[in-house]
Amino acid sequence: MKTFIHNFKYTIKIIIHNKTQMMWSVVFIIALGTLFYATFGNIYEKDEMLHSIRVAVVIDDENVKQNFDDIAANISLDGEERLLDVAGVSGMGEAEELLADGEIRGIFYSEQGELKLIVKNEGVKESILTSITGRYHQVVTVVADLSETAPEKIPDAMSGLLTGENKNTEKKMSDGNGDFYIQYFYNLIAMACLMSVNAGIAFAVSNQANLSSIGARKCISGAVSFTQTVSGLLATVITQTICALLGLFYLIIIGVDFGSQSGYTGLMILCGCLTGTCLGFFIGSIGRLSRGAKEVTGTAIVVGTAFLSGLMIGDMRMVVEEKCPVINKINPTALIADSFYSLEIYDTYDRYFRNLVTLLIIAALCVIGGALVGRRKRYASI
Repeated sequence: MKTFIHNFKYTIKIIIHNKTQMMWSVVFIIALGTLFYATFGNIYEKDEMLHSIRVAVVIDDENVKQNFDDIAANISLDGEERLLDVAGVSGMGEAEELLADGEIRGIFYSEQGELKLIVKNEGVKESILTSITGRYHQVVTVVADLSETAPEKIPDAMSGLLTGENKNTEKKMSDGNGDFYIQYFYNLIAMACLMSVNAGIAFAVSNQANLSSIGARKCISGAVSFTQTVSGLLATVITQTICALLGLFYLIIIGVDFGSQSGYTGLMILCGCLTGTCLGFFIGSIGRLSRGAKEVTGTAIVVGTAFLSGLMIGDMRMVVEEKCPVINKINPTALIADSFYSLEIYDTYDRYFRNLVTLLIIAALCVIGGALVGRRKRYASI
């Protein structure tokens, strides 16, 4: 037990004094997370969520304006906030300038007694504006028909058309974060966990007499190899987990919403760091390449899994799921990111624990493989 504790503390000290390794563990998350947040941190809230739509109204025809005002006044969000936020403009010229600058989403105007709409882009809000135009024409048509056949029914018809169904209520399909761009942060944390592969490689190399002076001393010491391996791996995993949690805490401080499932999130980060460390232990235990070459190999593997999981291209995981779904089921980065996603979206933890068990199996296979390879090494002289 004394040897276990001594080796545990010694391994932690080695990791802390390795500046390059600490950079990958902490600074990497802070730097890339800040860049991500500055790039698209608020895109979902600004462009995707349903808020009031800012428009310009340039209607000269009094009848058209009266009908339009009646419809617009009865279209609201949750019965309180108006759906249309009308910008004050002096004329069509000013309205077109605002549209070109992106200050408004559309321009309502009249032409030959009819309501017209001008939009610059194609999106959810532009589609809503188009549907409002369609509703206007529906109301006008109904009123015109009733004025010829049954004028007394016009008030009731108008009341039905302008209330009830025209309310736009925002309803959540899930209590979780529906932001599409949050997946980039999920993948960032997942990659940061797996970057502990370098720490695992460093530990494995430190056990090899032909690659490390520390390894040479360990080989001729009387310490049990199993004790050294378990204590060293445990110290590495704990250190890397703390670094990843510090990165997560920083992202939360700057405004990234990781939800309220903090316990399960922390558990997944621990499991991710365990998988990354064990993968590094396996890579570091095989072959006679230098530590630098092995770290390049480990980093390349992690970056490759992050790419397939969607860190660089958001839809990549969906493409992989369509073309070769088995990759997503064994890709550690995809498993970690998917676990964060499942915590936010689903009410059950089946998917989360399935991913966690898969990561534990990968970690176990890597440790067993690294231990078997390491046991077979013999040295002519040290």
